[in-house]
Amino acid sequence: MGKVTPVNGAIWALVLSVAFTYIGFLDQNALTRAGSFWITTFALMMFVFDGLKNCTPDMLSSLIVPMIILVVVAVVGMAVFAYVISKLMKVSFPLAFANGLTALYGFPADALLTEMTCSTLAANSEERGYLMANIFPSMIVGGFTSVTITSVMIAGYFATLF
Repeated sequence: MGKVTPVNGAIWALVLSVAFTYIGFLDQNALTRAGSFWITTFALMMFVFDGLKNCTPDMLSSLIVPMIILVVVAVVGMAVFAYVISKLMKVSFPLAFANGLTALYGFPADALLTEMTCSTLAANSEERGYLMANIFPSMIVGGFTSVTITSVMIAGYFATLF
């Protein structure tokens, strides 16, 4: 689909997997039931960190101040936007803010943080299941929307400039 349409293949994979899971064609939590969720997440994290292999200490030190400024401005902007969205969508501000923060750390970090938070806060497996059912889908969709889809759209725009 990514080669046939102007939409990136990763976005098609996300959309189709959600649709096929919803209609029952794909199993829910297949990676967890197969016992391969964490190894798959580890592999995805290694893919993310692979981009840092050419980074030198000088490059990192020159980026510290701009990155701190960028993060502070982004978090303040997200807080303001999350407040507005929480009122419009009638969701709690903390959930709206957490969804906005997925733009900072993206996938799979948002999945890891959400799962660990739910596991830590829950007193038993029933509470963990409730938290996961109410928070995890929102965070995953928020992460894909804010990072994957937006990145592809921005990269697609910049690709036309060169």
